[in-house]
Order: sequence, then structure tokens, then C-alpha cells
Amino acid sequence: MNKNTRNRLGMTFVVALAFSGTMMLASCGTSASSTSSTETTGMPPLQPVLHSGRWELGATDLCYSCHGASSAGNPTVDKAQAIPESHYQDGSSATMQLDSGYSQCINCHPVAQE
Repeated sequence: MNKNTRNRLGMTFVVALAFSGTMMLASCGTSASSTSSTETTGMPPLQPVLHSGRWELGATDLCYSCHGASSAGNPTVDKAQAIPESHYQDGSSATMQLDSGYSQCINCHPVAQE
């Protein structure tokens, strides 16, 4: 492979990577329902700094254990922000099952920086 081919491949990779990141972020801000004041900006709310490291401990299950619907309530923990209805299968928290497109909370809700 010559130098020009490597440069073109490298640029193609960079453009593809930038495009995929833009598409991911664009999909994060397109929720049909708005349940918090931060969503009115078109971007999902960030996790508080105190949540740092929690994703690595329990991923979606840990998020859902506080913010998701359960027989104990919606959200399960009283002071937690509830997961929007649009994130559930069939658009209803009554299913108590997240839609597969919303299974990676951290992609749209990173932890805020100090």
C-alpha cells in the first residue's frame, strides 16, 4: 500500500468516525417526550458527578434499579428522575422493559465533569 492510499484510507476512517459520532449524538436528543427541563434543550440530562464509576459497576441494570419502573414505583427510588416513557418497550413504563434502542444509558447520559 503506497502513502497516498494510506492517507485516503486514514481520511475515510476519520470522516466515518466523525459521522457516526454525530449520528449517535443526534439520536440522543430526539426523544418524543420531554420529562425534564434539561431535555427542552434537545440534549439528554447528564448524570451527576456522584454517579462516576457506576456504569462500570452495573451498566443498564444499575441505572434501572433506581430510575426504572418496578412494582415499588416509577421510578423505583423516590428522588430519582424517572426514565422517560419513550425509552420503554411499546412506549409504556408498564412493560417494565426498556426498548433495545435505549439499553446503553451512558451513550446519551455521560457523567458530568467536575
